[in-house]
Amino acid sequence: MKETTDIKAYEKFLKGMEKYLSRNEENLLIATQLFHEAINLGPQYAVAYVMVGWIHLDDVYRGRTKTPAESIAKAEAFAQKAISIHGVTTNENALLAGVHVLKRDFDQALAYG
Repeated sequence: MKETTDIKAYEKFLKGMEKYLSRNEENLLIATQLFHEAINLGPQYAVAYVMVGWIHLDDVYRGRTKTPAESIAKAEAFAQKAISIHGVTTNENALLAGVHVLKRDFDQALAYG
C-alpha cells in the first residue's frame, strides 16, 4: 500500500481514524475534513482516499445523505483514485464491494468481496 512520508499527513490521518471510529455524525464530519487535510499534505496517500470513500458509503447506510446516488458515486471515485495511486488492495476491494451492494449489483460486489 502506498503510504505517505509526510508526518503531518499521517498525523491528520490518525486523528481522522479516531473520529471515524466513533461513527457519530459530528465526528464523521471532522474525520472527513482531517482525511482531506491528509490528502492535501500527501496527495499520494491512498488510504486517506479510501477512508473518505467509506464515509460517503456510511452516509448512505445510515441515511445521513439526501442524495444517496451522489454519495455512492463519490465513494466509487475515491476508491478509483486510490487504485490509480497504488493498485488494488483489500481496502479498495472492500470499498468497491460496498459500492456495488448499494447499487444492487451483487455479482460485481461478490467479485470485489
